[in-house]
Amino acid sequence: MRNQGSVNKTLKIRIVVTSVPFRESIKYINLLNRTVMKKLSVMLAALALLVGTSVSTAAVKVEKEPTTTSEEITKLLENPEFIVQEEMLASVQFVINKDHEIVVLSVETENDLLEGYIKNRLNYHKLETNVKQGMPYTLPVRVVSGK
Repeated sequence: MRNQGSVNKTLKIRIVVTSVPFRESIKYINLLNRTVMKKLSVMLAALALLVGTSVSTAAVKVEKEPTTTSEEITKLLENPEFIVQEEMLASVQFVINKDHEIVVLSVETENDLLEGYIKNRLNYHKLETNVKQGMPYTLPVRVVSGK
């Protein structure tokens, strides 16, 4: 007879794993990695193009460099500190010294304020344009109201 107090049954469990063979799973992972890397590199290239064009077309105010001496002097005489109510005329005689600086010889005008303004703005200001040194120049100046 059997001992009724202990039950000794063996339970057999069979695990069936249905999976892709190891080599095939590696191939799949490599394919997935290549696909992701291709998409990532395309996205990075697109981002680089977007950033590059955004930076290159940014609104940067570029001032045109004066090309002649009279344009450079005109730029120096812009925006006077005094109010211009009527047109003012002057004739400026100057020379260029060895350091490419303007040396004002005379300002012929009827307005003392304009004369002082021209002398303060031009005298010993270095020019960027190439001008013959020591030769006297005469420049007519006309100041008009900005209205």
